[in-house]
Amino acid sequence: MALRHHSLKDPIVRSATEYDPRLQVALHCARELPEAILARTPVDALVDAIVDECAAAPVEVDHAGLWVEQVELQPTNGREEQLVQLNLCVTVDGASSALGRRGVLSGGYTEGDKPGKWYLTAAEGTNE
Repeated sequence: MALRHHSLKDPIVRSATEYDPRLQVALHCARELPEAILARTPVDALVDAIVDECAAAPVEVDHAGLWVEQVELQPTNGREEQLVQLNLCVTVDGASSALGRRGVLSGGYTEGDKPGKWYLTAAEGTNE
């Protein structure tokens, strides 16, 4: 789910971390709370609600759904043989962009707020 209460041009999608924009949205949400809610709601409950609304979604990896993809690569560096790459793939939901930034996985893709496919390159070589 994209964040609802923000004045940013583009919504922050579920798969993104984007700490600074999320912090700005959280501060905006806190400043816009009506006095009536502030008077009757414990501070820790308000903080929890703002964090739930604005924090990056927890990363959830579907380990049970692991699959292997074989990708044919074009020959490079003067080689004539076609290379094959084996990728271990999983479906990941939440702030999955953090995985690519940390070098945990080799790559992946997401579309909006849908869970994305991420992979780790396990091997690369010729068909032999």
